[in-house]
This record gives sequence, structure tokens and C-alpha cells, in this order.
Amino acid sequence: MTHQNDKSRIEVQPFGMRFNIWRYITGRGNTTKDAIAFEHPALFPEKLVQDHILSWSNEGDIVLDPMNGAGTTTKMAYLLNRKYIGIDISEKYCEIARKRLLSAKK
Repeated sequence: MTHQNDKSRIEVQPFGMRFNIWRYITGRGNTTKDAIAFEHPALFPEKLVQDHILSWSNEGDIVLDPMNGAGTTTKMAYLLNRKYIGIDISEKYCEIARKRLLSAKK
């Protein structure tokens, strides 16, 4: 199923249109399986990032995260065939994000 919006064609995922409340299971065992990510104090579920990337971009698009933290956004963008730019003020968190991305590429 597709939705025509001006010149862009956006695929509507099999789960249908989303509403304003999206529910996710959170907690240490539900955000990621990447042990290194837990070196960052504020993780959010990979599924949340995946759903937003799928909802708001197409394959080949660029996904920008100006506060990339543990790199969840850049990892999921890579896995969903998007280009990505991740920025963080902390060198420590940039290194965590880099390691997560390298692990995802294996």
C-alpha cells in the first residue's frame, strides 16, 4: 500500500498508519543486545528508532542524529539501508557509537 504525497511516494508499512501513541517495551533487556551500548546512561529501544526511520525516510536517504549518544540511530540507519550522520559532543560516546556500527557491519 502506498500513500501519494506531492512528488514523494511513501510506503505504508504492513502494520498500517500509526497514531500519536507508540508503545514500546523498555528496560535493560529490551533496548538492544549490544553490550557496549550499556556504557551510555540513556538508551532507547532500537525498535523505536527503526519505526521512525521507516516512517520518515526511504532507502538511500540521509538520517541525521545531532546527539547520537550510543549510536542507536546510526546503527539502525545502516541496517535499514540509509546513509547516516551521527554527531555527539562526547568523544567517549562517539567511540561507543563507532564500535556499535562496526559490530553491525560484521
